[in-house]
Amino acid sequence: MRKYLIDVNLPYYFSLWNNENYIYQRNINSQWKDNRIWDEVCEISENYKLVNGFIDRIEGIN
Repeated sequence: MRKYLIDVNLPYYFSLWNNENYIYQRNINSQWKDNRIWDEVCEISENYKLVNGFIDRIEGIN
């Protein structure tokens, strides 16, 4: 199971997220708008309790 979603605005070819823990938004569907991606994330979050990590805080998604 992937743990992290990498935003489409970040570099695609970056060694940090080139492993099985990460999924890049482009690999899901590069044509989807942010709200479509977040709808999918929130749906998954109901089962897996996903969070957003920020420099100063952590927020639950849902």
